[in-house]
Amino acid sequence: MEDVENQIACSYKEVLTIISLLSRDDWDKIPNERKNFYFENMNKNYNFNFDISKSLDMQQLLPYTRVILKDIFKKYLATSEEKEEILKEERQEYFLIEEEKRKKYNPDNLFKKVETKVEKENTEELALVEYKESIFKRFFKKILNKFQLKQ
Repeated sequence: MEDVENQIACSYKEVLTIISLLSRDDWDKIPNERKNFYFENMNKNYNFNFDISKSLDMQQLLPYTRVILKDIFKKYLATSEEKEEILKEERQEYFLIEEEKRKKYNPDNLFKKVETKVEKENTEELALVEYKESIFKRFFKKILNKFQLKQ
């Protein structure tokens, strides 16, 4: 858990470094409470060097940094068209995830798997059971054998 917390704190440092490079207008669009939160909770010992010659996609950023930057862009910096496009992509991603869940956890398939597993267990048990004649058949055979011997 500490590792995750440390990564998030390092991500806050990366986020602050990146948004500090924004224009003054874009910087002002981000609420001060949010910027202060990142500043108070960042890992101050973490060294992050942003290479201005590379695009944001080419930077080696922590996964949490990318998520936070996407959220900041969506909430504060994106135009209405860009917000719609982001929401559309998020919906598509959500539906893909839900489709995977349906395939994996489909109740019909779960019951089929359980039935086949139970059937296999039953056939194994049947194969291991030793055949024995019923007590009535054995008794009847003994009586017949006695009568046959007397004749």
